[in-house]
Amino acid sequence: MKSSIFNMIQKVMACKITAYRDMLNCLLSEREALINVEVERLWDVSQKKEKLCRRIESLRKKLSKLIGKNGNGESININNIFPYLTREQGEKIRPYFLTLKRLKEEIKTIREENITVINDSLRFLDDMIAILSTQRRESRLYDEKCRIKSQEQPAILCRRI
Repeated sequence: MKSSIFNMIQKVMACKITAYRDMLNCLLSEREALINVEVERLWDVSQKKEKLCRRIESLRKKLSKLIGKNGNGESININNIFPYLTREQGEKIRPYFLTLKRLKEEIKTIREENITVINDSLRFLDDMIAILSTQRRESRLYDEKCRIKSQEQPAILCRRI
């Protein structure tokens, strides 16, 4: 591969790594905002994530065009770029792909953890609403699977003044 094209590929890969690092930082910031219930910060992080996603997608398309894949949605990995490289170029570009792979795995893990925090928070709110809006006729609130039992009548509607 021509060294000028290879240099451009290296630059795009470096930009892609930077974008993925920024995304990882956004997700860590999102986790902190979720835990501290900072709604305004969550909106800011969400906007940053959208911008980064667009940036990552544009870099992916640029990289696809550089290696002749026409940006058709096919993922770029070391296996489909390696045949076009000299041995020396392959050794230089390999760390970029390994770094990207590691960052993508970290991002996936943090994203899944954030989803768990969100789902747990929603379940907690749902449980609180169920507790506050029901009248219990029996002392046990949870069933044998540690789930809130279904309620018969809303407590708010059953209260007498």
